Amino acid sequence: MEIKIFDVDYGFCALITSDNNHGTLIDCGYNERTGFRPSNYLMNSSLFGLEHLVISHLGDENLADLPYLMSEDFQSQFPTKFLIKNPSINANNLPEIGIRNHARTERINLLSLITDSYRTKIFNRRFDNISFTFFANSYPDFLDYDNLSLVTFIYYFDIGIIFPGNLTSKGWYSLLENSFFREHLKRVNFFVASNHGHAKGYCPDIFDYFQPELVMISNKLNQPIQSEISNNYVNHAKGFKMGNTNLKLLTTREHGNITISKPPGKHLQITTSKRMLIKDSFLHSNSLLR
Repeated sequence: MEIKIFDVDYGFCALITSDNNHGTLIDCGYNERTGFRPSNYLMNSSLFGLEHLVISHLGDENLADLPYLMSEDFQSQFPTKFLIKNPSINANNLPEIGIRNHARTERINLLSLITDSYRTKIFNRRFDNISFTFFANSYPDFLDYDNLSLVTFIYYFDIGIIFPGNLTSKGWYSLLENSFFREHLKRVNFFVASNHGHAKGYCPDIFDYFQPELVMISNKLNQPIQSEISNNYVNHAKGFKMGNTNLKLLTTREHGNITISKPPGKHLQITTSKRMLIKDSFLHSNSLLR
């Protein structure tokens, strides 16, 4: 199994690849500097299929590649079996939510159209040894895109990772009222920081329930992390031991693409665009990434 968090300038994008080489895409942001778009990446990959498209956040940047992913050419090669989003959002209320959040009409209209084709509301799903669980605050309790984010928990043997979208502290506290959500937090050992590492996405109380080994931040173009927030996340992390190095925080701005992979029966491995990190060893060799 492989989890890849892409270095994108706009929005967010991550790809989970199962042992049988099927993919789950979380959001579809893009990198203007490199020309990366998830649709192109997938079309040139060796994936057998796209099992899930998860929409964690309805912002224009997170939906940037949606028209290409839903195009006839792409769907003929990678038909999307499940579109998963906040279950309280539907074709009827999407236009109103879009207006409230100043969305581009064409992307919201497209999502409204395809929503009618994917009516199944999925809260839990197991696929090829990977378990997915989803939580979200409800509309109209919340009206802003950030706090209507879909939160995704993914488990694979000893890996527990959370993708919280763009939740702010208000959204975190609302979800913390749910005992099932708190129980899932206890299983997390890899934490993707909310809201691109912005201060408004930081909620200290969630760390009463877990201590991640590693915090990862997808921070957008020209957006360094505030030192105070960076230090907060580092202080919450126990660290992922790499020889003499105790790795606690990775950011896409500093490290590029971040990949967590665990081939069946092998050590967990962390790869960035600059180095490969393997449990019990620390390898500085860009050639290993080619």
